[in-house]
Amino acid sequence: MPPLSESQLKRINRVLAARYLIRELATRRQMRPIPVDPRSSMQRPAMGLQVFELQKDGANNYKFVYRNGETLTPPPPHGVYVFVVLPEEPGRIYCGGPLLPAPFQIDGHTSLTDRKDVLYAGELRLFNRRLLSWNHNSGHYRPNGELRHVNLIPAVRLLLPGHLFDPCST
Repeated sequence: MPPLSESQLKRINRVLAARYLIRELATRRQMRPIPVDPRSSMQRPAMGLQVFELQKDGANNYKFVYRNGETLTPPPPHGVYVFVVLPEEPGRIYCGGPLLPAPFQIDGHTSLTDRKDVLYAGELRLFNRRLLSWNHNSGHYRPNGELRHVNLIPAVRLLLPGHLFDPCST
């Protein structure tokens, strides 16, 4: 069989991209933002040095970068962190550490969100830049564990693989 021509490859790519977009739009229509539990306590808002974006490098090691573009080196991803995924930025995971030392320590999930809705919230357990597990443990948002299939877009599911989800750690 002869190799595909350039025009055939372009056509195949257009068809696949269109199918992906249709599937993605259908998924996005099913997303349901999660409001904060009105009975939950107030938490201090996080400052710039306390909010990290979770990313992965080419070697599948996790790293933190500052949300605000801060040039200081953030703490290494090691320990337990709370995380949120915001509706206005569904492809990013923002984290903070209630157990970190000052000045990095935050109170909890709503420190990261200012009590705004989220697509998902929970905890991450990292060890030496490797993700051990993640869950939906958030007393302020109380997401249903099954919402991870609807509210998390593919880019986030690459960072939070399903096989590391721990529904029992809430």
